Amino acid sequence: MDIWAQQYFGQASFVCVSCDGPGLATAFAKRLQLSKCILTYVDEANGPRWGQLGCNGFIVLDGNGKVACRASSAFLEVQERAFSDLEAILESILADASPSSLLVNKGVEEFDRVTGGCVKEEMPKRMRVALEPAATPVPSEFTSNKTPTTAVAPLSAIETVHVAALDAEHEECEAALAALRECPTREAIMNVIEAYSKHFKHEEELLDQHLYATDASSGDGFSTAASARRSHFADHQRMIGELRARASQLPEGGPSSGPKAWIYASSEAPAAFVHRMLRAFENHANLYDTAYAAPLAARLREADDAVAVH
Repeated sequence: MDIWAQQYFGQASFVCVSCDGPGLATAFAKRLQLSKCILTYVDEANGPRWGQLGCNGFIVLDGNGKVACRASSAFLEVQERAFSDLEAILESILADASPSSLLVNKGVEEFDRVTGGCVKEEMPKRMRVALEPAATPVPSEFTSNKTPTTAVAPLSAIETVHVAALDAEHEECEAALAALRECPTREAIMNVIEAYSKHFKHEEELLDQHLYATDASSGDGFSTAASARRSHFADHQRMIGELRARASQLPEGGPSSGPKAWIYASSEAPAAFVHRMLRAFENHANLYDTAYAAPLAARLREADDAVAVH
């Protein structure tokens, strides 16, 4: 956001709105070291009627304050390409592009989450480029098939979520990922998928029962809890989806070690893939999961106390 604020200074403003009061706005600014964009907040009583978290797409207004795009491409769906998508939308508005290339006064039902509401044939060139397969965001030394996966840095410390069962499941995921790093076979990938599937199912059940359902607002208004739930669970699906896609390219029963342990059936080198999977788990556990840690732990204690009383 700060980079954009500098890049488009005098042409566009970039605003981050906390829908959970000033505390979150302050924490967000400190964590991301934001200083160039505008940060503000609303309280629960005066929250927006609609919207979404930034990872589900940015809301773009034109010079008259009207909605030009209800949601740009979602980071959770297209990753870094979402940033280029937003830039393309901004440049179209600033260049007075034909409104047919933007989502103007259209309902959510017509909205294309990947293209940001644009008709593909009419997309600005920059957006078409943004939607092409992106280069793997990994160190260059990992893009060679000759680089062993053990050269990839092990998982960094995973923060506790203060729920013993979920912390234990995180450890199972870590162990499966460590085994994938040591010996990248199809079986190792399937073991990670199994650990993820077990953990994500349990985590989602707890969150729905004790946190998201309790905090979700009623009616058609914007709900911070509902938006957080959508982002969190979508990241679960993304992580498992990438593992399944790679596993589908590899035959079963390959050797467990040696030069043929990984079947090179993908354009992405093994070390690059392993690097992405390990960093993705770190990012998810230490960002998404730590966000729910304190409130979920508190709700579970309340539930236990209520049972003890009865």
